[in-house]
Amino acid sequence: SSIEDAASMNVLCLDKTGTITQNRMTVMDPVQFDGFTEADVSWLAAMASGEGSRDQIDEAVLDYAARIGEKTAYRRISFTPFSPELKRSEATIESKGKKFRVVKGDLKTVISLCHGLTDAGRDQAEKSARELSGKGYRILAVARSSGDDTDQLVLAGLLPLADPPWPDSKEMIENMKRQGIKIMMLTGDNIAIAREIASEVSIGDRIITISELKNLDESKQADLLLENDGM
Repeated sequence: SSIEDAASMNVLCLDKTGTITQNRMTVMDPVQFDGFTEADVSWLAAMASGEGSRDQIDEAVLDYAARIGEKTAYRRISFTPFSPELKRSEATIESKGKKFRVVKGDLKTVISLCHGLTDAGRDQAEKSARELSGKGYRILAVARSSGDDTDQLVLAGLLPLADPPWPDSKEMIENMKRQGIKIMMLTGDNIAIAREIASEVSIGDRIITISELKNLDESKQADLLLENDGM
């Protein structure tokens, strides 16, 4: 009966999280500033992350840092986990006899701690963050202290995080579309993330919100849904 049902299918609705995507936060390519490398940004972020904390973001940061290799020998002297009030986590690190401070968290919070950041540097960071956010990424900012003063923070870079599609999601969806089946994506995520993922797996980028359907009668709701790629 399942084969018969599949043969008569016209529209298939797929949940985004866990079906199209892996339901796992993953660090994408870091953005680096002021002479820092991508490896520097990921390593510093890992220093300000809690091992064994079961925090999805910290786990993603640590996994990424482990894949690219550890920067240098270090000893973490102190660690303050992320809190909603502070909007950041931080650590004091000792490496080669010197101590420095690393901070990871909300962009505005981290920027406010980088007292020596120029207007041009701030504009560059905010522009990069806007571009990444427009693609649906969640953004973490990373900074470290410079010199002997642990309060003199320098913005090292940004870490974009996303829940990526399964490796075979695009191929599966394209194959079903070739069979004449319309694919629609359903999600509770914000519309920027929905559009980015739907485009990436060849569903399309015409995503509507539930508010666009509320005041329509049933037939118009159906028409609008079929004109778009998800909601």
